[in-house]
Amino acid sequence: MGAALFGVAGGLVKGKGKGASMINRMKLKRVALLSVLVALAMVLSYLEALIPPIVAIPGVKLGLANSVTLFALYSLGVFDSCTVSLLRVLLSALLFGNAVGLAYSASGAVLSLVMMILTKRIGIFSSIGVSIVGGVSHNIGQVLCAMAIMETAGLITYLAPLLISGMIAGVAIGAICGLLVRKTERTVKAYFKN
Repeated sequence: MGAALFGVAGGLVKGKGKGASMINRMKLKRVALLSVLVALAMVLSYLEALIPPIVAIPGVKLGLANSVTLFALYSLGVFDSCTVSLLRVLLSALLFGNAVGLAYSASGAVLSLVMMILTKRIGIFSSIGVSIVGGVSHNIGQVLCAMAIMETAGLITYLAPLLISGMIAGVAIGAICGLLVRKTERTVKAYFKN
């Protein structure tokens, strides 16, 4: 995975002069950090799959991997959070899933990401509010995808408990992410400064 990101960044090291060297080093640092975040999101996603279901409703989960996407959104920006989220979805599907799993995961991740970016841009919500919107949107995206794949509107009945679980998980993930962003803000800035 890291090799894939470094392969993308392979052309970065060809600059000339001190200024180009500094820019290339900054880009490589960003690629390295994104690689670590993607790997962390994949590990959290895998660990979450090992946790037995808390309730007997399909699709209810904590959304631990979303904490990494939310962290990237607040600490690194929109482009980097999109990179982390989409690479995690693609690589997880390639390694652990199938095409249908990719469709479900991608539909939830894309809608969640778009809604979190828009909610954060509004500027009136904390990381908890943005995370709640992300959790709820993820569940809506997955239910809509399931309805399209299975060609049945009856799956809409799953939406109410999934919205509640998305809100609860969103509060927890948003609180954790807010704390992590505050505690690592200086470290992230110093990482890119040197």
